[in-house]
Amino acid sequence: MRFKIPSTFQVGGTDYKVTSKKNLAADRSRYGETAYFSREIHLDPELSSQERESTFIHEVAHVVEDTYACRLSESQVKRMAEGIYQVLRQLEVADAQES
Repeated sequence: MRFKIPSTFQVGGTDYKVTSKKNLAADRSRYGETAYFSREIHLDPELSSQERESTFIHEVAHVVEDTYACRLSESQVKRMAEGIYQVLRQLEVADAQES
């Protein structure tokens, strides 16, 4: 089973859109980014499926952190997102194998 990245999602009553943005990794050394003002998550379309999935979870963690004023550092967000992604893979919600 593949993890399906939605085109939109909601956190705290706010809708966010998920879009592709070319060259994030090449030009900015990022796999993804969150644009809070426009309420969008941008993912680099050149990433592998596993990289896109884990980056999506990481960016959602940023949205949750910002929405609920958790005051987490980037390192804390990264570790939390990695843990959540591991659980999703174990539950077969996200499959680490390429399609």
